[in-house]
Amino acid sequence: MRTFLLCTVILLIYGCTHTPELTNIEAAPRTIPPASVDLAAYQAPQTIGPFTLQGDMAASGNPSRLFRYTSSNAGQTLSIVIYPLPGGWEQMDADQQIAGHYGQVRQDAVKQLIKRGATRVDIENEKTYVDPDSQALTAESSIIATSSAGAAVTQTLMLRRSGPIFIRLGLIDSEKVNNIALARSTLNTFVNTVAAPSADTTDSLTDNAR
Repeated sequence: MRTFLLCTVILLIYGCTHTPELTNIEAAPRTIPPASVDLAAYQAPQTIGPFTLQGDMAASGNPSRLFRYTSSNAGQTLSIVIYPLPGGWEQMDADQQIAGHYGQVRQDAVKQLIKRGATRVDIENEKTYVDPDSQALTAESSIIATSSAGAAVTQTLMLRRSGPIFIRLGLIDSEKVNNIALARSTLNTFVNTVAAPSADTTDSLTDNAR
């Protein structure tokens, strides 16, 4: 577990220590080139376990789509973002792709929690694993954000590459809990049920890099 106080956040953003599985994260580009994937062709499932699709939106800058879900479990919200791999990254293996991008994803998540009032951030259960069903490499962590009043919020963060896109999952819970198992099953369901573009124009969503 790593702990970050507000006064040490700069160290996190500009290169704090990280687990051995996630090397070379500084090689990640800070922007994503113009999309070569039609993100509008992807249709997310209306329900995933306790989550119901509230809506989706597309970004006008870096091409991406955000799917936001509400939960039947009080205090939980789910967001899933899809966006194309940077140009040339399709030639990299899965280890390089995940290691090269996860650091930026984690940093962005921490910065957002601090903007919402967190004065302490703990990162737990950070690792990469290979999903036994899809054989897709995934990075995951639990980010515990604590306010000055002592209230804790848990964000479970996951990143996976599927076909021509990255999938980033963020599950926020209003309590300090371990939602890794729920996040894993939710991500797998999303990947297995999302309607992807035709295989004639792009790789299948579930054709994961080895």
